[in-house]
Amino acid sequence: MNALPRFQSGGCHRRSVSLRIGTCLLALLMPILNGCSAVSGAFSAVTGVFSSAPRPVTPDWKTLVFLADDQVNQNSPIAVDLVLAREQAVVDALQAMPASRWFASRGDIERSFPQGLAVTRMELVPGQSMRLTPETFAAAKVLAAFVFADYPVSGEQRERLLLDARGYLIQLGARGFKATAAKTD
Repeated sequence: MNALPRFQSGGCHRRSVSLRIGTCLLALLMPILNGCSAVSGAFSAVTGVFSSAPRPVTPDWKTLVFLADDQVNQNSPIAVDLVLAREQAVVDALQAMPASRWFASRGDIERSFPQGLAVTRMELVPGQSMRLTPETFAAAKVLAAFVFADYPVSGEQRERLLLDARGYLIQLGARGFKATAAKTD
């Protein structure tokens, strides 16, 4: 009868010693592991593999061509912005934003997200064409791209550009615009 209580007591003793040793090791290693960039990087890499969040990429575009009709914007110059969004919060805001609101609040948006977006501003006059080469956006790692055109008429006047397209032709008409992806060979 004495063997049974000693066995239980010994088992508890072994578990408590193991627990104390484990706690001591953890207490000693935490400051080291907490500051270790290799452990932090490995953890980020592992969690990144299982993350469903989109990853920033460089657009595949070889060129973006903006072509203003002779009657663009009722025969007036038109402001056009190419917006490259680097943060998901910016993408979420822009994908529902009409151009009129973008142009009215773009300064505030740029101040709110100084690293979250890159904007290429243009103004085209009737009959003008403009070509943006990959150097304009080659260094950008982005989640999404948008074109906004400042027409005085109501409507979205916004297009989202696919990042994996070879390029785009953005045709600016009298009262609106359309973006057409380049066809692959």
